Amino acid sequence: MKAYLKLTQAQLLLFSRNRQVLFFSLLFPILLMVALGSFLGNGNSVNLNGIVLDQDNSGASKKVVEAFRAQKTLNLDAAASEQEALDALKRGDERAGGRCS
Repeated sequence: MKAYLKLTQAQLLLFSRNRQVLFFSLLFPILLMVALGSFLGNGNSVNLNGIVLDQDNSGASKKVVEAFRAQKTLNLDAAASEQEALDALKRGDERAGGRCS
């Protein structure tokens, strides 16, 4: 185990000393996301329509569903049955589905 820790420490030291590796591993992806998001996103947020089926109906599952509904990017509808959820996904009314069971 000590050999593995020494090897990891040596690799991290090499990684931190190479400025090109640091730039392209850490800073460049962030700059690319910001640039593409500002040029192509036009400041609009991404919204995902989905459907959720709560088969458990427990307090914990209701908290999970409410936590997902609190997200601004998710527009979740409730499904009464599994068949209703599958039909909505097949029709294309919803783009994602989740089930709490």
